[in-house]
Amino acid sequence: MNDDEFKRLTEQLLAAVARMDQRDDRLEQRLPTIMEEQTTRWLRTVSGQVESAARAGLEPSLAEGRQKVQGIATEADQTVRTLQTNRRDFASILRWVWIGSCISLLLSVVALVGTYEMLYGHYATRYDELKSQVTYLDALNHSDVMPCGEDRLCARIDDKAPRLGDKKQYRLIELRQ
Repeated sequence: MNDDEFKRLTEQLLAAVARMDQRDDRLEQRLPTIMEEQTTRWLRTVSGQVESAARAGLEPSLAEGRQKVQGIATEADQTVRTLQTNRRDFASILRWVWIGSCISLLLSVVALVGTYEMLYGHYATRYDELKSQVTYLDALNHSDVMPCGEDRLCARIDDKAPRLGDKKQYRLIELRQ
């Protein structure tokens, strides 16, 4: 190849490179706009497809989800009603337990008071009997009396004391000194 051809080829190559650079510059200036337009178009297309697919895919799931939520809500309502009924029943049972406890306590107090009165009456009578015996035994203790022979008592009699009894058959015993 000779120099002229080489120069011409070089010039053509440089011209082609210059055109390519200009084209690149134009493309660089237009590229953001083109990219934005293409991206917007693509996003519209894709979002429409995604929306259609989402609706088609989610509608059965949403319907199923609604049914599950309604079922759960129904079960929750039933559970709440059951709990309210159980609470009322428990309150009623608790009320009867309190009433029964109060009645039992009242009956216990009545039984205690009755037992006390019965025992007090019995022991009060017994006390009065013993008290009268104590007075009698105390009088015997202060008297000058002693056993004489079998089943007999001997006593020192107060000769100055008046006779007592319906027939004046008794006389006072002298006190021990």
